[in-house]
Amino acid sequence: MLRISLISDGKAGDLVQLRGIADALAQKAPCEITSHVVTPRALYALLMPYGPPDPRDSACISAPWPDIAIGSGRRAVASLRALKKRHPQTFIAFLKDPRFARDE
Repeated sequence: MLRISLISDGKAGDLVQLRGIADALAQKAPCEITSHVVTPRALYALLMPYGPPDPRDSACISAPWPDIAIGSGRRAVASLRALKKRHPQTFIAFLKDPRFARDE
């Protein structure tokens, strides 16, 4: 079973896009889809997308590791980067301009 993790800051437009992609993947193969909403505190939010993720949002970057992580929204960038660093086998997709390391 394919594990898919959706990471966003909870904006409706981001959630709809993430859910649409996850549902399309689920039609092709059995999937376990998990949604995570990151809510960084003020200092961490100011540093986004360049800074570290808020430790309070660590649930989305811990085991069980997803096979695919899809993110949207600049506050999700730090969590996706941390997830890729902790578990390099996870395929990362970001739906908008991350404003950080565009070549990765």
